[in-house]
Amino acid sequence: MFEVGSLKVDMGNPGLMLGTVAGPPIAGWVFDNWGSYQGTWLAMAGSTFIGAIIMTMTPRVKE
Repeated sequence: MFEVGSLKVDMGNPGLMLGTVAGPPIAGWVFDNWGSYQGTWLAMAGSTFIGAIIMTMTPRVKE
């Protein structure tokens, strides 16, 4: 099903794992405290926007 190399890469991204594990409890905490998911959506949109800016500013690797 998976090659050993691709499985190692897929399971070796700690940033992705952290967001996947911490995201739902944080979203629930925001909803419990403010009664809306608006803060969660704004934070998610903001982090996506910042990530897009960082990606466009990163120089390309020349082979």
